[in-house]
Amino acid sequence: MSLAIFAHLKGEVRHEGTTRISTPPSILQKMPNTIVCLIFGSVLAVSNCVAADEFETNMWPGEGVPSFVAKSDELRLHTSPRSASPSKIITYRNGWKVPFDESIYRTIESVILVVKQAKELSIQCDRTNLSLFDTAALYQFKEGEKVENLQYSGEGLSVARVNGEVCLVPLEFEVETFGAQEEFPVTEWWVRVLYADGTSPGWLLVGDGQVAFPKRTF
Repeated sequence: MSLAIFAHLKGEVRHEGTTRISTPPSILQKMPNTIVCLIFGSVLAVSNCVAADEFETNMWPGEGVPSFVAKSDELRLHTSPRSASPSKIITYRNGWKVPFDESIYRTIESVILVVKQAKELSIQCDRTNLSLFDTAALYQFKEGEKVENLQYSGEGLSVARVNGEVCLVPLEFEVETFGAQEEFPVTEWWVRVLYADGTSPGWLLVGDGQVAFPKRTF
């Protein structure tokens, strides 16, 4: 395993020391936000969706480095990246940037895809369990094979479980192979907010209407 390194580029906020799976440099050049932490468990099938027992990454969805701007003069933050954790209101300012140093992207429900058409594709997998993703390798998807879509990564790639391994798979690009996606994983995205002095008042649930999303940096 390696150290996850985050850079909130505009605010020059950096944090090191969180143990995560990290992708090799060749992947990071294309997807610098993809640094993965996995917690495996059982799954319960519900139609095409399954309730995942703790799968999370410390990446964020989409390309580029995200930034956030407060939409009011206060923020509701949690003591940990869980909706059930204690929360508090802190005074802020409408329009202020919200710096962060950690990101948790958690899958609540994944989606099971069934391969429609056999095809050999280039994918990248974690083959050593909590280690580095391999460089790209060819994998033969078989018709009728089940693929568990865990969460979207970026640039058309998704984190998915293939034949028992967690891999980066081009689900968005391969419609003939995996079919048009009508259901998507249910996810939560949390960031740890920072004050100017480097201390953290708590965790923000992204997407609950408290922040706006300026254009990302690349």
